[in-house]
Amino acid sequence: MKRTPKKAQRLKRKMCGISGVLTFNNRVPSPQIKQNITKMTARIRHRGPDGEGVWSDDCAGLGHTRLAIVDLSEHGAQPMIDEGKSGRVLTFNGEIYNHVELRHQLEALGHIFKGHCDTEVILRGYTQWGPKVLSRLRGMFAFAIWDPKARELFMVRDRMGQKPFFYSFCEDAFVFASEIKSLLAWPSIKRLPDYQAIDGYLSFGYTLGIKTGFENIHRLGAGQSMVVKSDGTFHINTYWAPPAPKSQSTGKPQDWINEFTHLLNESIRLRKVADVEVGAFLSGGVDSSAVCALLSKQNDARLSTFSVGFAREGYDETDAALSVATHLKTKHHSYTKDDRLLKDLTKIVWHYDMPYADSSALVSYGLSADIKKNVTVALSGDGADELLLGYPRYERLEALERENGPHDTPLNRRRLSPFPERKPDLLDAYVYSLEKFRERQKMASYEHRLLSTLKHPFSQSLRARFDLRDGAQLAAARLDLSSYLVDDILVKMDIASMAHGLEVRSPFLDHHLVEWVCQLPKHCRTLNQSPKALLKEAISPYLPNGITDRAKMGFRVPVGQWLKKELYDLAKKLLLEDERFAARGLLRPQFVAEMMDAHCQGVEEHGSRLWALLMLELWFRTFIDRDGSQPLDDAFVYN
Repeated sequence: MKRTPKKAQRLKRKMCGISGVLTFNNRVPSPQIKQNITKMTARIRHRGPDGEGVWSDDCAGLGHTRLAIVDLSEHGAQPMIDEGKSGRVLTFNGEIYNHVELRHQLEALGHIFKGHCDTEVILRGYTQWGPKVLSRLRGMFAFAIWDPKARELFMVRDRMGQKPFFYSFCEDAFVFASEIKSLLAWPSIKRLPDYQAIDGYLSFGYTLGIKTGFENIHRLGAGQSMVVKSDGTFHINTYWAPPAPKSQSTGKPQDWINEFTHLLNESIRLRKVADVEVGAFLSGGVDSSAVCALLSKQNDARLSTFSVGFAREGYDETDAALSVATHLKTKHHSYTKDDRLLKDLTKIVWHYDMPYADSSALVSYGLSADIKKNVTVALSGDGADELLLGYPRYERLEALERENGPHDTPLNRRRLSPFPERKPDLLDAYVYSLEKFRERQKMASYEHRLLSTLKHPFSQSLRARFDLRDGAQLAAARLDLSSYLVDDILVKMDIASMAHGLEVRSPFLDHHLVEWVCQLPKHCRTLNQSPKALLKEAISPYLPNGITDRAKMGFRVPVGQWLKKELYDLAKKLLLEDERFAARGLLRPQFVAEMMDAHCQGVEEHGSRLWALLMLELWFRTFIDRDGSQPLDDAFVYN
């Protein structure tokens, strides 16, 4: 085989898809293990179109699809086998940004490397340090290591939850994969809805925590590792969590600005390494503008930047992105989307696997396809709002805290009237600001499948993660860091980008930067001025005047308008006329009909709720009514 040039072997970067199985009590013949793993791996080929690999023995199997960014040599092929005494086998999705440093440490300890990829560093590192290798890894990753001597699988998901990891225990095996559709290729997996998860989905528009919408299919949490033995026993360990804020700060504002700038610059430097061109998302907001500004400053060549708008008034901020791009002298690409995004609706439902109703996924999906035509790697600004208190809802919550104290607010007294035995508090107020279906709407609409979820308001499930000791803003931001960011924003970007073989890197989510920021008291992050003031002060010298003062907008699509016109017939057909939706026993059909009528007549806005129901029904038809092996065709949707 032709060897890759030395430059390409120097550093390996790739994004991939992984899959695997551990069978119990020799219940699955070896040839069947390999056959099924091959099918599982094929379902996520879009995550790694540059190559596939499958490995199996008498009780375990691992699969891998590869998107090559650097080092195309055979030394990076996966699953990777340790040819030494251990015989361990690794399948890995992600990037270890400090793998060169770790390689040098391991070489000093006597390890000999065959190639130059980060995959081999993980395998050798696990041999040297065992699970403690996790504390040394800097990057985003999900991987599994099969130890044939110990007869156990060791699995892990990165600290911030950037890379997905799904798993299930079924009657004959434990299976895992980067996407649920891969798990569903294992013959004994059952496709059953999880109604508790669906209740959470109707609250927020995405599936929270370890839940996926399927019974007996779960997610490994961010910062968690898992060991499963061949007898079916297992345990899960949390190896990392963001630190709590310190009670007091040291230093002066300029010291904080300097340290933040240093950490962000270092994070960007690590994430720009590739033997292909690295571009960047540029929305025109301060987060992506900051990444583009610092990346441009580090780059020798002109940076390629990418923005997107929607062809309706009030849904386009490409002018701001162009202003930043012109100032930074980037090679800028601006795209305009329109109602044609809807043609990808069934594909998007299939790609996301779980009930998922963040409508901006349509834009992210379309933009990722456009970016992939130009570059294979792009940096994003995800994570800055949660870390640096950028969402306006944080300030509104703090205002409630000042006015009413941490518990009783007029807002909550209205909302929680069905639960007079509970004293409402700021968590209820915060959840209220995020909800799609209110508790009162659930009370009025839920059918028998969902009635059992109404014993307690949904906010109760989040109480353990809402700590008010450092004030309302930090409590909300910390909750978002472990829920909204990991379960919505990062899911959206991972699926949208990997559907097109695009790798996205997020400098704000470097765990060194996250740990430093999370320990800062609130006034250090805002400099006692405004949301994200720390970032704005650090980056303002590199950006045009006015950019750091722009109100946050974000990607939006006009789902409310669509449901009155372009999507009206489809929503009416699937939610009202077809008997399947009513037969699912989720919501009273009359309530849905009244909601749609009120929305279309302009009496009350229900766009986000109707969109959530439409996406849920399409999910049922794709993954519960059918086997999820492919997106719905138009004939099945409309007939």
